[in-house]
Amino acid sequence: MRSLPLRAKIGLLIGVSCLVILVGSLSLQVAQNWQSARATHTETITTTTETLGRDCASALQFLDDSYASEALEGLALVESATQAALFDADGALFAEWSRNGEQAPVSVAAEDIERETG
Repeated sequence: MRSLPLRAKIGLLIGVSCLVILVGSLSLQVAQNWQSARATHTETITTTTETLGRDCASALQFLDDSYASEALEGLALVESATQAALFDADGALFAEWSRNGEQAPVSVAAEDIERETG
């Protein structure tokens, strides 16, 4: 390094500085994009579950399991959704949906119902 001319040392310093700045900028951009994508995904899931909850509430009130199943099938539009189940107040399975044909959970513990409603 001592044998390099001053012009080469300055050029090397500028190159390394630019590289550090570019790597830092890229890291910040990736972090921002990840955070933005996560926020968008969370908002989509929240909105979907709120809408689905309102739709399924009427199905539960009127004991219309076919409408509840149809409403749950709307989750096929949400890429990250894999399965869903709707349970009545007693914890019995009322309706279910699954992307890959897997069975949804078949029961809910009574303490889970009380915790959610109480």
